[in-house]
Amino acid sequence: MKETEVNVAVNGDKLIISGDKENKLTQQEQHLYHNELSYGVFSRELTLPKDAVITLIQASLKEGILSIIIPREPLDETKMKHIPINQTH
Repeated sequence: MKETEVNVAVNGDKLIISGDKENKLTQQEQHLYHNELSYGVFSRELTLPKDAVITLIQASLKEGILSIIIPREPLDETKMKHIPINQTH
């Protein structure tokens, strides 16, 4: 796939990946003419984690493989709460 055939977008807490691809094949030999067309559309919607930094999301396409990096905010240890474990007899 090419960059122009894939779309990556964010809508609220959703990451939307969609695209379409069209292939054309034409062969002509002596009295034989062959024309083939294939077309495909896809769309996926993923829920982003609550601590995702939407403004820093990056996408890259290399050799037909789409990679998406979703940075997350650092863990705030001040919001963590220790939960004691009680012993049962």
